[in-house]
Formats: sequence, structure tokens, C-alpha cells
Amino acid sequence: MKQLVLIMFLVSNHLIGMNVLKKCSYELLSRLRTKKKDNDQKSFFNAPWRGSYMVAATKSLEKPSANLSACKLCDKFTASRDEDNYVLERKTYNYLALARYPYHDQAHMLVMPYKHTGSLLLLDDCERKEMIAIIAHIDSVFKKNKLNTFMGFNMGRNAGAGIPGHLHGHLIGYDHKHESILHFKDKPVDLTAMYAQVKKMIENAQSIKMPQPVSDLHCPDCLNKSQTSYIIKRGLFNYVALDARPFNAGHLNVVPYVHVNTIEHMSADMQQESMALIIQSCNALTHVVKASDFNIGFHNNSPEKHFKWHIIPRNQGDVSCTEVIGHIKIISLSTEQLYHALCEQFDKHDN
Repeated sequence: MKQLVLIMFLVSNHLIGMNVLKKCSYELLSRLRTKKKDNDQKSFFNAPWRGSYMVAATKSLEKPSANLSACKLCDKFTASRDEDNYVLERKTYNYLALARYPYHDQAHMLVMPYKHTGSLLLLDDCERKEMIAIIAHIDSVFKKNKLNTFMGFNMGRNAGAGIPGHLHGHLIGYDHKHESILHFKDKPVDLTAMYAQVKKMIENAQSIKMPQPVSDLHCPDCLNKSQTSYIIKRGLFNYVALDARPFNAGHLNVVPYVHVNTIEHMSADMQQESMALIIQSCNALTHVVKASDFNIGFHNNSPEKHFKWHIIPRNQGDVSCTEVIGHIKIISLSTEQLYHALCEQFDKHDN
């Protein structure tokens, strides 16, 4: 069936025009990221309390505002009523608060800089260093409370940012029994109850020590570090490589050489270098695949999993990443072309 769908796709392109096939070399990625049940074409969740947010987000698309006083995230940190605004923690350059319109009913937080900027690239080293320390701390809190961690920055409107003018990273903790980060009960989330629950999690985590991860001889990321195939850049503590199963052309990973399963087990130097490589990756992808926006994050849903950052480039109108036909993802660049172009950009930065 997959072959038939592919042939139909290629034939249709041939009929539309041979130039399409001449200009693009297609790679076929046959791995499904999400297994679907036979009787379940799509998954939906009802969250009517997000309605007011969606209306506001649609209006901001029509009339984007550069006015700082209109930024809801700026309002939160200037206000003094932290409990009313569900602010959990304030640092020198960043703060942590509950998401007003959460994706999950267990724990959904936002980490945000005080600086009004929509890009991680526009933060300075001190701001990024403190931000990654907050992320590492909350990842550790989730682990100690036996929760999976999903962390992601939607950098720009094309990457799905609801408030693209002010950078914010999503930190979602969810139970191992839930397959998805999207989970609600039949009634709206009680933010006051979640606020108390998360504060208790943070407090309880202080007395729990996590065991150091054990190296896995069969870990593909550990094995990959000794190979040269599709590793674009080697740092002192981390390497940058093309993702083996990309969501989009130019999907990169920043991976520590040491087998760790959480940011907490990375040293400050490792964390700082990983962030510098993420910035360098974004700059390279802007040139190579003309990316306008980015999804940056990680998903820790297994205690044995090798930690790595994902950098997914997004383009204007790129709502669903790569085109999917049947169970096959179509990427209109060859891996070799992509690899050599990215290596060239990283070399230019180093020189």
C-alpha cells in the first residue's frame, strides 16, 4: 500500500510537470512517530476554557502589536501579586509561572525572560545560562515526582507560538500512564489547585536524590558519537547531528557525549555549550533551509533514554512540518546535500 501511494504521488508530480522531480530529490522516511488505532483517524480533546485565549490569539494574528504594555507575559512579571498570577519562582533574568491555558491537568509551566524578545538568539549568555538552569531544575523535579518531561520553545508564529513577541518555554510534567502531553479531565483545570500541587512537588524534590545514569552499550546516541556519519559539529561536551527520523528538513540534535537522561546530570559547562550549539544550529539553518522560526526542546519519557535537544526549523506557512502521504514522510532535500551545506555554515562560523 505504501509503495502504491508513493507511485501515485510521483506520477501526479510527473503529470503536473517534470521540473518538480528534476529539482527535488525525495527521501522517504517510513517510520510513523505516532501509531494510530485502526478505528481512530485523528485524536481530539475538548478544552472549552481555552476559547478566550484562541480568540485573542486569532486577533493578534490579524493585528500584531509591538506595544510592551499589551504583552500579557510582561504584565505578569511587573505585577506584585505572584500568587494571583501563579508565578512560582523569580530569578535575576527569568521567571517561572503556570500556563494560564494548560495542555495538561498535572503540571504545565512556562519559563520566560523578563526581557521582551521573541527569540532565544536575542538573549545574552547570562540570560540563557539562568534559563537552562531553571529548565534543568524543573526537569529534575518532574523526574523525582515520577513524571515524564516535555520541554519546548515555539519560537515564532510559524512554529506555533501563541505570543510570538515574548519568548516562553513550555515545561509539562505528565504521568507515565498517559501516552500524550495533551490530557484533560471533563472539567476545566483548577489552576489554584495545580499551583499548590506544583509548589509541593518543588518542595518535596529537595529531599530526593536521583541515581546517576548507567552507560548503555547499545544506546544509538552513544554509538553515534564515535562515528563520522552526519555529525556536523563536535564540541568539547556535545555534538550536533542530523536527526535520524526528522520532522522537517534540517531537523538537528544536540547530544552530550556522556550518557545522561536529564539536564540535571549535565555539568554547567555541558549545559552552556549545548545552548551555544543550539544558537549556532539556528543560525546555520536560517541560511541552509531558509528557516524563519524554530521548535526547540526535548522529551524525556524514559529513564534509560539518552538526553538530547531537538532543533526543528519551520518556514512560512509550514503548519504541519513535512508532507505526509500514507505512512511516508516526504523531505525535498537529500541528506547529503543538507549535511554538506550545514557543515559549510558551521565552518564559516568557526572561522
